Amino acid sequence: MLSFFTVCFFKAQSGKLVEVEKLGWSINMPNSFNDMNQNKKAIQYVETKDKSQNKTENPKTEKTEDIKFQAKNNTFFMLFSDRNKTVDKLVQVATVNKNTDELIESIKKTNADAKFTKNITKDEIGKTSFYKTFIKVDLGNNVSQNYIIYNGIINGYNASFCIIYLNETSELTELLNAFKDSKFKIQ
Repeated sequence: MLSFFTVCFFKAQSGKLVEVEKLGWSINMPNSFNDMNQNKKAIQYVETKDKSQNKTENPKTEKTEDIKFQAKNNTFFMLFSDRNKTVDKLVQVATVNKNTDELIESIKKTNADAKFTKNITKDEIGKTSFYKTFIKVDLGNNVSQNYIIYNGIINGYNASFCIIYLNETSELTELLNAFKDSKFKIQ
């Protein structure tokens, strides 16, 4: 019985603690995931009239990739965030739908024959509400690419927690469990 509790305690403590201070968020990332983080800078999306123009003048929006991890079986976990500009829930739902449709359209550009399944639901993790988007991209020949994206407003930021995987593996299960057990300190 003692060994059972020791194994359970060790399993709960194993992993790498990852924290994103501005969101007040922490996760015990499974050991099977490798840290792919480097010095990251905000990504600037811009509109220009002249495609040869090098200098940008009117930045549209900035997003920061806060973290990125990869497991050996092509399972990825990424977090993107940007300053929240509204607390209107209807705007948030519209943004989630727009971002989902844009992702599907961008995938269609390289995989015109792919078939898509999408589902958007509400979910709660650590007393934080999310819109959970599931997208399955059927590429044919029994190959699919899957996306699970949790979108929420946390401490004044729009946060998108993205899980990308090819197959359901033990790594995916560990990651999903770790994310569901992650902590949010609402400021």
